[in-house]
Amino acid sequence: MTANDQPNMRRRFLIVTQARSGSYHLTSLLDSAGDVTCLGEIFKPDKVELPADMALKTGYGLRDVDKRNADYAAYLDRLMSGCDSPVFGFKEFLDRIARSGLGPATLRSRDWRKIFLTRNAIRIYVSAQRASETGRYTKRAQGPAPHDNRVIRFDPGLFEYTLRADRAFRDRFRGLKSRQPARVTTIDYRDLACPEKMSGLLGFIGSRSEAGKLQSSYYRQNSIPLEQSFEDFGIVRRYMTENGHAALLEDALQPGV
Repeated sequence: MTANDQPNMRRRFLIVTQARSGSYHLTSLLDSAGDVTCLGEIFKPDKVELPADMALKTGYGLRDVDKRNADYAAYLDRLMSGCDSPVFGFKEFLDRIARSGLGPATLRSRDWRKIFLTRNAIRIYVSAQRASETGRYTKRAQGPAPHDNRVIRFDPGLFEYTLRADRAFRDRFRGLKSRQPARVTTIDYRDLACPEKMSGLLGFIGSRSEAGKLQSSYYRQNSIPLEQSFEDFGIVRRYMTENGHAALLEDALQPGV
């Protein structure tokens, strides 16, 4: 057994994400690499979200929330011990990492590579509103569904809340990047379809897999242009222009954002 075969020496990474930024898609892409195990939200408050094989290996079932919460460190160690891949990672939100008490051992540790996943805040807002109204947060089947492309009404208060959260998220990235420049990186949602960017990301986490062979089991829920996503897009454009967000809107109007 080599050093990298041992759970405590395995190459480790953490995807730091916001809601509606495409993190399940990124997780699935990286997990499809032959030398990578990438789990989802391991600290989800209402359930233990693990693949069936990992749940079997570790002994943590879907409803074992109290068991997990009783000792987060033991839980994470069990996950890494149950991983057969030389590269191990998971995705989570900043607040959940903080609540687990594992921030010093993961987010701030030099033993973990950190990937901050970003997305245009207007696009995050639209996706969040659609998901809230339809109750559909992911898509695992190809083809159109009745809840896809739900048209929403603009709410300035909710948008500004989203924008503040996005700014705080990016500030946290910049602060951590300044302290650990070689161990922290960022990738934007639109770059998940770029082989060159994904190849660089694979290299960053220590994977030797080919970016062109990555596959995701998630599909895009919203395919209509941004202008058609709002029933009151004229109000949206005026609000963004009058409140200093014109550049953000023009970016959001680009394809693939």
